Order: sequence, then structure tokens, then C-alpha cells
Amino acid sequence: IRRGEAIIPLGVASAEAPRVQPQPRPLVFGMAGRINRGKGFHRPLQILAESGKEFQLLIAGSPKTSDDETFFSELKNLV
Repeated sequence: IRRGEAIIPLGVASAEAPRVQPQPRPLVFGMAGRINRGKGFHRPLQILAESGKEFQLLIAGSPKTSDDETFFSELKNLV
């Protein structure tokens, strides 16, 4: 901490207050753009699936060429 800066605690634990454990939430990850093989839309799916953690992946985009359509089908099969 540099001079003049301070840490302000967000709260003080009380002996009477019950401690609440945060509930685990799934990781939410998003990608956007034209769906084609070069953008690597499949990589996050592979990596997140290998992690074993719950996740939600949102993809916004659409294929344009016939190769993009093929990749889009592969992507859906991967899901």
C-alpha cells in the first residue's frame, strides 16, 4: 500500500452472525463473431469440458460459407 491509500473492510464478522458459505456457480463464458474454424470457437468447449467444472458457454454468431456451416455442425456435435 502506498502512502495515503487505505484498505476499507467490507464488513466485520460478528460472533452472533451466521457464516454463509457462497454457493458454487457455473462459469459463464461468452464468444461472439462469425462462426468459422479459424476463430477457435471449439477450444473453450474442449478446455472447459476437460476442467470437469460446470460451465455455460454462450456463442453469438452465425456461419457464412459452406466450410463455416460444416464447422458449425461439428461445433453442435461437440456440445
